[in-house]
Order: sequence, then C-alpha cells, then structure tokens
Amino acid sequence: MIEIGCGRGEYISILQQLDTNAYGLEHLKDSVAAGIGSGLKILEGFVENSVYNIPHAPFDGFLLLNFLEHLPDPNMALRGIYRNLTEDGVGLVEVPNFDMIVRKRLFSEFTTDHLLYFTGRTLGRR
Repeated sequence: MIEIGCGRGEYISILQQLDTNAYGLEHLKDSVAAGIGSGLKILEGFVENSVYNIPHAPFDGFLLLNFLEHLPDPNMALRGIYRNLTEDGVGLVEVPNFDMIVRKRLFSEFTTDHLLYFTGRTLGRR
C-alpha cells in the first residue's frame, strides 16, 4: 500500500498498526524527515509525470486523501500512480465535494492551494 501526498505519515502509522506493508510518498522534505523520524517508510518524491517510478512498486493499493485537488494535472498524476500498481491494484481517492460545499454554503472550503474542485460526476470515471 502507498499513500501519495502522505504528509508526516499519520495514515501510514495507522496502516502499519494493521500489519500492512505501508509506504508514503511525500514531496516536502520536512514532512518526510518527520515521518522517517517516527519510524515510518516515507519516500521523498512527487508523481510528476505518467511514467514516474515509485521505489518498491508495484503496490496492491494506493491512498490519495485530500491531495488530488492540489495537483495541476490530476489525470497525469493518476496515470503515474496507476503505472505503479499491480494488475489488480485498487485505490481510494478522497477530495472535497464541490456539490456539498455549494449546497451547504461552506465557502471557507475555498482555499488558494486548491487548484481544482470535483463533483461526483467530474471525479468519477465515465
């Protein structure tokens, strides 16, 4: 299992408690160092293109938790992640729900570091 954009590895630590061979991929050096300092397997890197090689691949699954909306080219990043999965690999992607934000008037959810917003339709594969 790999978490893309894992930060300091909060979810990685939970996965390791479940006896999962869990890795994280993070681009911020300070977060990588903090995670490694906590005994987590965090790799420094960023899925920068569709042919990016993640060390220790292939993975049976990936997590992408509230990170996709920060990426300038999410399709390219997802292709790069897919390339590092086993044939039966699966993933879990979580993003802020634009429809809910508008419906519930949660305008504080609009932040400058979110490059994109997704609805069920725009996130789903159709």
